[in-house]
Amino acid sequence: MKILLINLPESVDRLKLFSESAKRYSADYSITTGINISLSDRAMCQEYSERANKFDYYKKLTKGEIGCFLSHRKAWSIIVEQRLPFAIVLEDDVMFEASFRHLGEVIDKFNESWDYIKLNEVHEKRATKTMFTAKGGR
Repeated sequence: MKILLINLPESVDRLKLFSESAKRYSADYSITTGINISLSDRAMCQEYSERANKFDYYKKLTKGEIGCFLSHRKAWSIIVEQRLPFAIVLEDDVMFEASFRHLGEVIDKFNESWDYIKLNEVHEKRATKTMFTAKGGR
């Protein structure tokens, strides 16, 4: 299971904490350099559509959130370019739980086609279809 970790180069402490957490669960990952809008050129910002965001989402994004979106988009591009069947895209502030080691098995059991699976949502709830919920391991 390929893991792409989004990490800003200046977030050394976050990378260290993530690495320690990943070791406990033998999670192999590669780093995808995150995009910091305040440091990026204007061309990078043109990949983000404020108009599309207004129609598809529930709030206007901050510069940090736009950078996060573009970082995820960069990770998705890697999945497409490398022709991976799928990959897990994580941000560097995630901490693994015991149930994570079963994620690959759970994905293999899905009987429906999917484009993406969102592992966590902390903002305003939107219409979703829950196919599996892990509660602290098996």
